[in-house]
Amino acid sequence: VMKTTIHLPDDLVVRAKAEANRRRTSLRAVIERGLRRELETPSSEDLEALLTSLHEELPGLWQGVDADEYVDEQRSGWDD
Repeated sequence: VMKTTIHLPDDLVVRAKAEANRRRTSLRAVIERGLRRELETPSSEDLEALLTSLHEELPGLWQGVDADEYVDEQRSGWDD
């Protein structure tokens, strides 16, 4: 375990402490969980690169598909 000092905005620390208290855990655990999630979540640049790669590898994948119609079809029945 490495110890380090970081400077955070007061309002963020207050919110994090309140969340830790609500979850009955430590501030350290809340910060560690958030940092891990941030590092494991793909960035928008990663997602853009993936989409570009898919477009280059499978250029005809969405050919003839109306995006709005597809989304509407996928969402049908959500409000039931």
